[in-house]
Amino acid sequence: MKSEPRRIAYLVIAHFDPAHLARLVRALDDTGDVYVHVDGKVELSQFRDALAGGPPVHFIEPRVRVAWAGISQIDASLRMLRAVLDTGIDYGHLVMLSGTCYPLKPPRAIAAYLSAHAGHEFIRYIDMRQSPDHYMKLIEAKWFKEPFYAGSSRPLVLADKALRRGLNLLSLKNRRMPGIVPYHGSAFWAITPQCARYVVDYVQAHPEYYEMHRYTFSPDEFFYHTLIGNSPFQGNATGLQAFQGRGTWRMANLHHIHPSLAKWYRLEDWDEVSKSDKFFIRKVTTPLSSSLLDRIDAELLGRDRT
Repeated sequence: MKSEPRRIAYLVIAHFDPAHLARLVRALDDTGDVYVHVDGKVELSQFRDALAGGPPVHFIEPRVRVAWAGISQIDASLRMLRAVLDTGIDYGHLVMLSGTCYPLKPPRAIAAYLSAHAGHEFIRYIDMRQSPDHYMKLIEAKWFKEPFYAGSSRPLVLADKALRRGLNLLSLKNRRMPGIVPYHGSAFWAITPQCARYVVDYVQAHPEYYEMHRYTFSPDEFFYHTLIGNSPFQGNATGLQAFQGRGTWRMANLHHIHPSLAKWYRLEDWDEVSKSDKFFIRKVTTPLSSSLLDRIDAELLGRDRT
């Protein structure tokens, strides 16, 4: 008798477009549980309203005000990991998504695939030292991406930005923990609860590791990769890849990601999207991608739009 796939914990970091988040949650069906962190800078009620009447969602609170390329991205994702682990549910994998992702394969097929690879950490990375002129600069110099001022006064917001630009120009140096190889990859991965527990416990026991990344650039693309790549779990991970040049999209795990990292997918991209062997796509959104998502629902997911 064939066993049921292990349940999945989907971790979604959302910043805008409540309507798409509601559509994403519906598309993930009942093979997993969805944990959502909504950026602390936006009103939570609009997301609750959009999701009302749909599948249950676990909102992460208290929320973090997330800054682009800042350490607050790690703060938000760590809260999500802790929330999932605190449930005690025996998930097969924890899958990191954004609020602009969408499945390209039926969720039951995704769950079956992950269950068939129980114990595998779907996180790949390159050695940042192979790119001293680019990737190493993300961690060697201090980057002041987090605002000092959290209010709404426009003059003070502009003054804060000017101050941080000036500090960035100083090229102050970060201190790094000795003996740790820096790794870089995609911010979207799928890891086991055992690996997630190791990550959470390590960060709590070694606050210097977190501090080492406080003033880096886009730490969500190397914080977890470096930790897992230097851990006992590296042997179970997709792991170290040959460096083939710059391009975070090269390190995609389960996602179809455009090399530009900035493209929003639309209906005219159907040929590219439909031929992908990945499980998820990003970036899609309600105003630009609804027709594409309708076709994904009908032809790839076998879902009735209604």
